[in-house]
Amino acid sequence: MVFKRSSSAVYGYLGKRFEMAFGLGLILFVTVIENILPSAVATILFVAVLLIRLPSTLKGLDEFSDSQVTIDENTITMTTKEGDTQYQLDDFKILLFKKRAKNITVFVLMSENQGVKFEYYQQMNELFEILVHRIMLQKEVPWWQRL
Repeated sequence: MVFKRSSSAVYGYLGKRFEMAFGLGLILFVTVIENILPSAVATILFVAVLLIRLPSTLKGLDEFSDSQVTIDENTITMTTKEGDTQYQLDDFKILLFKKRAKNITVFVLMSENQGVKFEYYQQMNELFEILVHRIMLQKEVPWWQRL
């Protein structure tokens, strides 16, 4: 089965990045109010962090265009612009997941030495159901924890 990225994936990804920038801005705002940092230093730090994170954000946006997941009987193939990466399903031991109401939002397959994160794909629940029967140890992660 082939699973492609959702059409709204870019918006979700940008929303998450905006949320992280907003959080940093709030922390720096509190440091200015409490006279821990001068406002000029806080502004310079904020802009510097935004500039440092910009290349990874652009790279993340670029990955949305051509990425897909193909699941065969024993393998998972992740296709990106860099090429295909193939994983054996039997190598994975742990499945960590988050869900809202009845929908799975993100999950991670983990083995002893690697992890594969699934986020922003179409039919996430169907993808999850296929993999949940293959991985023995599953754990739901609270909404406030990051995967």
